[in-house]
Amino acid sequence: MSDNPIINKNNIKSRSTVFNPISSNFDEVTYKNFPVSGSILSVNPTDGALSYTLETPPTNGFVKIDLEGNWIYTPKINFMGIDSFSVNITNESNGSTISTVNILVKDFPKSFDYLNCCCRNY
Repeated sequence: MSDNPIINKNNIKSRSTVFNPISSNFDEVTYKNFPVSGSILSVNPTDGALSYTLETPPTNGFVKIDLEGNWIYTPKINFMGIDSFSVNITNESNGSTISTVNILVKDFPKSFDYLNCCCRNY
């Protein structure tokens, strides 16, 4: 008989499910040399906090994103065309999703009747 105690080894496999935040892509319009702002709308299925980080920066402008997913995009001087940036949204269980914001930068219209800088078209 042995004086060594017997230690039973149990292998426990854990199955944890990671739920990704839910978000979509967004389209915005602005005029050259004019910044535009918005918010990344997202839902966390686990009801925890979300973090927002820049995944892909815009190529023809600059963007700043805060901790709540609010952003401000400023096009490069005299740029007109389409630009975009992507935001990585992560929750506390390391679930993540990417939301892309597409921005159309237009020239100013020749008449103020066609200026729609204060309304959003969804």
